[in-house]
Amino acid sequence: MTARGQPTPSPQDRDCFRSAENPGIAERVAEIKAALPLSDAIARIAGIRLEPSGSGVKACCPFHRESTPSFFVDDSTGRYKCFGSGCGVSGDVLQFIREWYSADFAEALRLATELAYLPQPQMGRNQVSGSAVADRAAWRSVIQNKSNMNPSLRPAAEFLRPVPENIALPRPGRRFTIDDPVRQRTIQMVPTHVHEYRSVDGSLLCVVLRSNARDGRKFFIQAGWNDKSGNPGWSLVRFPRDVARPVYGLFDFPDWASRGGGGILLVDGEKTRDAAASLLPHQRTGVLSISAMGGGAAVRLADWSSLKVAFQNFQRDHQSPIDFLIWPDADKPATGRNGIAIDRQLRFALDAAGSVANSLQKVGYLFRASQILPPTGVPGGWDLADALGQGWTTKVALSHLERFRVPLIGFDDKVRTPSQSEFGMRIDSELHSLRQEDSSDHAVSS
Repeated sequence: MTARGQPTPSPQDRDCFRSAENPGIAERVAEIKAALPLSDAIARIAGIRLEPSGSGVKACCPFHRESTPSFFVDDSTGRYKCFGSGCGVSGDVLQFIREWYSADFAEALRLATELAYLPQPQMGRNQVSGSAVADRAAWRSVIQNKSNMNPSLRPAAEFLRPVPENIALPRPGRRFTIDDPVRQRTIQMVPTHVHEYRSVDGSLLCVVLRSNARDGRKFFIQAGWNDKSGNPGWSLVRFPRDVARPVYGLFDFPDWASRGGGGILLVDGEKTRDAAASLLPHQRTGVLSISAMGGGAAVRLADWSSLKVAFQNFQRDHQSPIDFLIWPDADKPATGRNGIAIDRQLRFALDAAGSVANSLQKVGYLFRASQILPPTGVPGGWDLADALGQGWTTKVALSHLERFRVPLIGFDDKVRTPSQSEFGMRIDSELHSLRQEDSSDHAVSS
C-alpha cells in the first residue's frame, strides 16, 4: 500500500505509466490538458464549487473533511494541491482521476479524453495496457454512465422518423395506444402531459408522455412514428447509445431569432421548460427556454448539434457572445466520497455548459455560461413549475434571474461581464418597463 492508502501499482499499471513515454500517448496527454481546464474537470467529477483565489481557485478538499478551503487549483499550470494538515494530495488532471476513482493510467486517460470532448484514440496493447482495461470493465461501465459525453453521437433527426402532419396526436386525459415492437406488445396509457419535440423547422420528431402512478410516482414514455413495417403507427422509442436525444423547445427558435435573440435558458425537464416559457416569454424577455430529454442525468446526451445548426441557419453573429443560462432544480446535495457533499445543481450546470460549449465553440461562437441559484428555503426539487404555481410573475422571475446569476468558471470568454452584455442590458430594460407599468397601475388604482 502507498502512504495514502492507495493500492500499490500493479505491473500492468506501471506499464501504463511507462507507456506515457510513447510519443502518441504524450501528445494525447498534452492535447487533453490544452482542451480541459483542470478546475472544470475537478468541479464536474467531484461536484464541488471552486471560488477564485489569487491566480487560481480554491475549495474544500474533496479527499478529506474540512471546513476551511485548503485545496488550490491553478489552471495556468494544470496542477492542484491540498495544503490541509495530513493530506497533501497534488497532481494534474490524470492524477486527480486516478485518485478519485482508484483508476490506472489507461482508465484515467480514457475518462480525461471524454471530459475534454476528444475522440477516443484507437490504441493497441503495446500503447496502453489492454489487460488493465479489461480487468476493470465494471469500473468503466460506472464511469460511462456518469460521463457519457461522446461527441460522435448521431443527430436525433437521423434516427427519428418525422411524424406525418395529418396524424392524430396524443392529448392529455385521453387514452393512447403505443406499439412496443421489441417486446411485441401494445402499451395503453392516459397521459397527464404531452410534450411535443419539434425541430427548428417545426416538424414533429417525437412526443414524451408523462403519467402518474397510483403511488404518486411519475413515469415517462417516448413515442415516435414507425413507418418501416407494413402497419405504420406510434411506436415506443428506444434511443441507441450512439444517437443523441432531441432538445425540447427549439420550435420557438425561429421567432426568438427573428426578434433579435437574447439568452438561452436551460432547465431540467419538459414541464419546467413550459413553465419557464410562460414566466419568461421570449417575445418580451429575449429568453429562449429549452430542456434536455431525460432530465439532468441525460443532459450530456442531448443533440446540441441542432442548436449549432440553428445558429448557423439563422446567421448568428459570431462576434456576439451567447449568454447561456442554466437553472437547475433545487436538488439537495448528495453524499460522495468520504462524506463530501456533492453539489448536484452545480454538476448539472457544468455538464450542460460543457456539452453546449462543445458544439458552439468549435464553430467559432463566443460563449458565456451562468448558473441561476434557487431561492433560499425552497424544498428539494423545487423548480420553475413550482414557481408558476406559487404565483410568480414575469417581473419576479426576471428579477431573480438578474440577481442570482453566477458565472461558471471556465465558460466565460471574458468578452464582457454578464451584467454588461447586451442580454443583461435587455433584462434591465425589461425590468424597468415592468416596474413602470406597476407604478402606473398603482397610480390609477389610487
